[in-house]
Amino acid sequence: MLKKIYRKAYRAWLGRRLSEEEFRYILSELLGLKSGDSVLVHASFGNLKAGFSPKKAVEILMEIIGPEGNILMPYYPYDSKKFLESGEVFDVHSTPTRSGILSAVFSTFPGVKKSIHPIKSLAVWGKDRDYLISEHHLSKTPYDDKSPYGKMIHLSQPKAIGLAIFKNAGVHSYEDMINSYPKYYSQEIFAGKCKNYSGNEVVVNTPIHHATSPMVPLCKYLKLTNCPGYSEFSFSKRRFYVSDYIAAYNHVKNIVELEGFTAEKIFEKQSLLSKINLKLVRL
Repeated sequence: MLKKIYRKAYRAWLGRRLSEEEFRYILSELLGLKSGDSVLVHASFGNLKAGFSPKKAVEILMEIIGPEGNILMPYYPYDSKKFLESGEVFDVHSTPTRSGILSAVFSTFPGVKKSIHPIKSLAVWGKDRDYLISEHHLSKTPYDDKSPYGKMIHLSQPKAIGLAIFKNAGVHSYEDMINSYPKYYSQEIFAGKCKNYSGNEVVVNTPIHHATSPMVPLCKYLKLTNCPGYSEFSFSKRRFYVSDYIAAYNHVKNIVELEGFTAEKIFEKQSLLSKINLKLVRL
């Protein structure tokens, strides 16, 4: 109830609706997207308060990226642990997403397919779609080098963007692919059931992230450590970010392997900065 009240108040505070022309400007000029890019998109369409439909937003994204690029969007069912414990089957044809209306609409477009994973599937469109989704069911962890998240490292001009949201699942792929990075997965391995495009059932063995893991919010992780290629923008009160996927991976690898700068230390630093900022506000 409180979340609904907050969302309603926040969206009223945003004022007028965002136009199609402004959305194009944000994507092309502020976020720097262009033809041939590979883009992992995180979005809160409600927080965009757009004056156009989710369908039109997807069309604009596809027009800018073009068929030589790739668009990826998280396509997750509800709470990972509850979904796996329920024994439900993740069916690529019929299981709904809880990753937002933009992801749901995007998944219905011609040429979009989902990777086979019970809790961390990605809906993918573009030139490298089949390469990206081909091995997710073989992943030992949801974001490893066989997942679309991990494979983005090998694509042309890969980026992660946030449209009125600051989630960045791409950083989990860095965690999974850097051996010395502390892992936050459960010891328990769940046998997740999936149904692929041929109608065959596939069992995907996967751990889940601990809900109480001391992980820093992922965009704050990059911001607090001055990640090259990571930028945040504001337009008409809406907030956006863009992250160079390869630069961010190399940055995280550096701070973990060379400086031993783990997520726990960043978490401590964030807490300290929050306390300092709070004192300054009180003064």
